[in-house]
Amino acid sequence: TDHGHAANLGKKYLSRQKLCLPGMQEFWVNTHQGMPYFYVTGQVNEKLQQMIEEQIIPMLIDQAHTKTSEEPLFTIVFDREAYSPKFFGRLWEKHRIAVITYRKNVTDKWEESDFESHKVVIEANEVAMDLAEKETELDKVKLREVRRLGTNGHQTSILTTHPCLGINMIALYMFARWSQENFFRYMRQDYVFDKISQY
Repeated sequence: TDHGHAANLGKKYLSRQKLCLPGMQEFWVNTHQGMPYFYVTGQVNEKLQQMIEEQIIPMLIDQAHTKTSEEPLFTIVFDREAYSPKFFGRLWEKHRIAVITYRKNVTDKWEESDFESHKVVIEANEVAMDLAEKETELDKVKLREVRRLGTNGHQTSILTTHPCLGINMIALYMFARWSQENFFRYMRQDYVFDKISQY
C-alpha cells in the first residue's frame, strides 16, 4: 500500500511544499485535449519508462479499440525523461504504440531552406511554425524527425514512431503538452490539488 501506516516508504524533501513527505510520485495520463484520463502512483525512484511499460500500457490496452495495421493502437507524448530509441522501437514492435518526444543531444543543424511554414492550431489559436521532416535512425531504430525553426535560428527536434501522422499534428501534440503543465499549476494554486491524494 502507498498510503497510511502500512506504507513502507522513505521520506523525500519537496522544496515546493517545504516538507518531508513519503517518497511517492504520480504519473498522470491525459487525453490529446490535455484532459486528465487516469494516473498511477509509484515510488519516487521509479522511472517513467518502467511506469509506461509496467502500469500505463496495460491500462491503455484494456481500453483499446481495433485500428488498421498502419495506425498505432495509441500514441504517447512525453518529455525527455523516458528518452531511449530502443524503448521507442520496443513499444512499436511489441504493442504497436507510437511515441512523440523531444530528441536528446542534437548537435547538427538543418539548412533553413529545408523548412516550410505550416499552420498549427493550439488551444484554438492558429500559430505559424516553420517545420521540416527527415527520416533518421538511432540505435538501429528508424524514426521520423521533425524540427521547428525558431525566429532566433534555434531548432527544436521531435522524434516519433508514428508512421502516418501529419507534420503539423506532430508539432501540435508535442507543443500542446504545455497545457498539462498549466493545468497542474492552476489546480495546485487554486484547488490545493497536491494535498487531495494525501488527505
